[in-house]
Amino acid sequence: MASIMLILTLLLLFGIISFLFIYLPMTLKSIFKHLVRRVPSANERRSIYLAGRLVQTPELGIWQAYGSMAQFVERLHGVFGSIRSSFCKDTEESAFIELDQWEERSDDAEGDISSLLDQLSRQSTGGDMAVDIQSICRVVSELECVGDSGTRIAYIVKDMSRHGYSFADDMLQSLLLMTDAVEDAYHVLQTIVRMKNANETSAPGFYFDAEKKIHALKESLYANEMGRMEGRLAHYEACSFYLEIVSELERMGNYIVHASQALR
Repeated sequence: MASIMLILTLLLLFGIISFLFIYLPMTLKSIFKHLVRRVPSANERRSIYLAGRLVQTPELGIWQAYGSMAQFVERLHGVFGSIRSSFCKDTEESAFIELDQWEERSDDAEGDISSLLDQLSRQSTGGDMAVDIQSICRVVSELECVGDSGTRIAYIVKDMSRHGYSFADDMLQSLLLMTDAVEDAYHVLQTIVRMKNANETSAPGFYFDAEKKIHALKESLYANEMGRMEGRLAHYEACSFYLEIVSELERMGNYIVHASQALR
């Protein structure tokens, strides 16, 4: 009898030891995997809000969509650094690759979020949810165009270099100034998105100043450069590349302003 109890005790101890050394770590790892959400790097394309399947309730689906849209906005900030780098001869090539990648990321984000919105629209019964779906859809569409504009700027710069032209110092400073104005509009959008997620209300026309600043600066740069060309102070072809970039930056700013309007 004593020997049977000893064997049973040893088997119990063996089972406990096996659980502690084999199954417990696996169990804890599985628990933490579901409790702790990993923060992705800037290079990852999928939204952390879309890592799993679409939740079953439309309300939580809208939360997924808003979260994915907000993450899309935050990640898009890197495009401005790439644009500035594209204006410099030493970093032009690497910036071209980065801007091309930004377009791909924008396309991926739009595809993922649009797919989610399409599923939500089939569950929606109208009302506020329909309005939310339309707003998010427009924001995502406008932001995808921002990525496209960045790629177009990269191709214009590359084409300019292929023709043997480079930016004069005053041109470079003007382009950086225009990029700053567009980035200011982006920061307005960023603020509106954060306020929206916090259920706060931004002032009506919060984005108007950024829009007016971009348009006024574009008109000023155009008038100045046209005067230089008329006075034969600048090469016509080089100026045409420069003005094309200014126009593309204005378009980029318009896309961002339109995204801000969609959230009002």
